[in-house]
Amino acid sequence: MKIISNTDKSKLNISALRILEESILNILKNKNHLTLGISGGRGVTELFKLMGNSTNIPWNLVHIFTVDERCVPITHEDSNYKLANDLFINRLTDKGLLPKINVHPFSYNELLNDFGVSNYNQQLRNLGGKLDLIIIGMGDDGHIASLFPHHDSIKNEDEFFISIKNSPKPPPSRMSSSKKLLMNTHTSLLLSFGTSKQNAFSNFKNDSLSVYDCPAKIIKSIPNSYIFTDLEL
Repeated sequence: MKIISNTDKSKLNISALRILEESILNILKNKNHLTLGISGGRGVTELFKLMGNSTNIPWNLVHIFTVDERCVPITHEDSNYKLANDLFINRLTDKGLLPKINVHPFSYNELLNDFGVSNYNQQLRNLGGKLDLIIIGMGDDGHIASLFPHHDSIKNEDEFFISIKNSPKPPPSRMSSSKKLLMNTHTSLLLSFGTSKQNAFSNFKNDSLSVYDCPAKIIKSIPNSYIFTDLEL
């Protein structure tokens, strides 16, 4: 695990882009495609904008999933996918760099008991059954994806994506990567920006706390993990 700290968020995001580019190229040395999981939130927006202009990534070999999603249509303002689509996915597909078939938004289906999670799991299985690389933010309470402290979500032992019907933050219905799915990732980039994350970041560094107290600690189990923060270490 490597923590990269700088009070200049612009420099942090440029560093994150370079590491992202290098990591993707390294993973693709041993694979003919790569699965990239992305989250939403304020912390990832600047990196997403930079990704939309990156020509160092062979986007035709990258398949994009969302590590978590609110149960809303993908055109809804609260959709994590919409954020990513507006900031970089649509730009890349318009340029012909990223094939549209490589983009895998979670399609919420209110008629299904699991909201469509089984179908999303199958899409991931068809591409090897794991997320090779994730870009993820940390919540003020230390949650990542939709895995919350002391909640059923972080206790779930399923292998892939899971459905959540009682999220402590609205909306209550969500899809999320499970703890095991995140732990099986090859490389992770965790972004933690702003003074509102100070307590969560302190908990992340506190060795006496577990992933149940601070789900962001899952990142420490990932072989190649990078944490970018503008907070004092």
